[in-house]
Amino acid sequence: VPEWGGPYCWTIDEVPDLPPNCDNSPGALNGDHCVMMSYDFDGVDPDATPGGVSFNLVSGPGSIDAGTGVWSYAPSLADVGVALQIEVEACDAIACGTSCVVDLTFTNAAPVLTGGCMETVFVGMGNPVQHQMSADAVDCDPFTYSISVVPAPVGALTIDPNTGLITFNTVAPDDGGIVYTVTVTVDD
Repeated sequence: VPEWGGPYCWTIDEVPDLPPNCDNSPGALNGDHCVMMSYDFDGVDPDATPGGVSFNLVSGPGSIDAGTGVWSYAPSLADVGVALQIEVEACDAIACGTSCVVDLTFTNAAPVLTGGCMETVFVGMGNPVQHQMSADAVDCDPFTYSISVVPAPVGALTIDPNTGLITFNTVAPDDGGIVYTVTVTVDD
């Protein structure tokens, strides 16, 4: 305090609030379209404004828990190959800081044939024969089987699209002595 007489006046400036910011943005997240994607965002408030840090999903798919910063999204096949982003901001009771932008990529894995390939099946002329194909689904999409044949037989050659069971009902003598190459495809 000055030693000379008063009154004394001081201008008091309130220090501006420093907003919190996301401090762990991954930049990009990748995952299968069949699996729920989630990420736990963190924020730091440099001046510890009362009330703590909350989170907002500014744009993009999914939802965020405002109190914990956990973002989650259940993708679908429609998200594969689409450019998606989320923008998340950390806020205190007064202001929001710089937002985090995260690129999202979702994949789709094709089913894989696992049995019945590269086999030779013999059948007596005029008789029926069956041969089982098998495949594994790599992700959640249902898959179907289909066939193509060269040359085309006279008898009925079919595949059950759901089970992969090939059935060939030969016609004698038209199908006799011919080697048929059957190509099986499985897709989702």
